[in-house]
Amino acid sequence: MEKLKAVQKRDLLVKEVLAPLLKEAGFYKKRMNWWKELEDGYLFISMQNNRFNSEASGCSFWFYFSASYKNEIRDKLENQWIANQLGSISEHDFLPHGGMLAPNRDGMGYRIDGYRNWQPYDLPIEEIFEQVKKDFEVYIMPQLMLINDVKAFRELKDTLRKKEITKEDKLIKYYGLVHTFSCCDDNLPFAVEIQNDLGLTAEDIRSRYDLLDIITQNSCYPEIDAKPFIEKSLKMEEQA
Repeated sequence: MEKLKAVQKRDLLVKEVLAPLLKEAGFYKKRMNWWKELEDGYLFISMQNNRFNSEASGCSFWFYFSASYKNEIRDKLENQWIANQLGSISEHDFLPHGGMLAPNRDGMGYRIDGYRNWQPYDLPIEEIFEQVKKDFEVYIMPQLMLINDVKAFRELKDTLRKKEITKEDKLIKYYGLVHTFSCCDDNLPFAVEIQNDLGLTAEDIRSRYDLLDIITQNSCYPEIDAKPFIEKSLKMEEQA
């Protein structure tokens, strides 16, 4: 069988997983945009794609969720997400730890193929199917299905945005960023800056290297060991 390209896997994900799931939930679809009528407006889901997607870099995508009153609609329903961007939330807001401990995700959203350890990576299509299906069925749709009007969506958005940022969340953000920077010691000052911005101590950082191991394994560069780099940055901070 001919190897599927990353965008072909994405298109199959939409056709075989997302379209049936959202149709069953009462959403209409055009291209990669969905909408559902509420009592006083519409609920929207839009699948967005990284403009730099290519056969070499792979395919990254994410989802916007928003709602509008009927008198706010100024274009075709499938285009309303454009006007709603500033008031939208993404799957990141629904997922535990923003999805940052899940495989095949990064700061942009979901990731198909691309490179891993500097070699082309062919992500099994079943893996991304299962991952996105679980995220929608377990974390996203149960909350969306409780929304009957625009006010309810906006209250949900405020609740999700105001979730407590725990020390664990800060550590996950720190490890994710520092793992990326650890390729070069010239980046040590940035690691110190991230630590200070997040208000983390050396003890905090050393206490949860198990989280760093998960982030490393799920990254594009699982062979990079960021711990020596982190230890150098911690010593730099201690000597400052």
